[in-house]
Amino acid sequence: MNKSNASIESYMPVNVIPNTKSRVSSPEHLIKITNATELYSIDIYEGVDRKGAVLGLESSNVV
Repeated sequence: MNKSNASIESYMPVNVIPNTKSRVSSPEHLIKITNATELYSIDIYEGVDRKGAVLGLESSNVV
């Protein structure tokens, strides 16, 4: 598999769902307790209600 130079952030669905807002909520502490080399997450809100969350992690040579 060829590695892309794109960051995880470029794959996140930020503000693409109608009538919602996305907020970056990346839990940076996960870098210290996982084998992740990059992470990015967003919470998706409709008004004040959180409707979903997306978490992306990248690791090198391991799962």
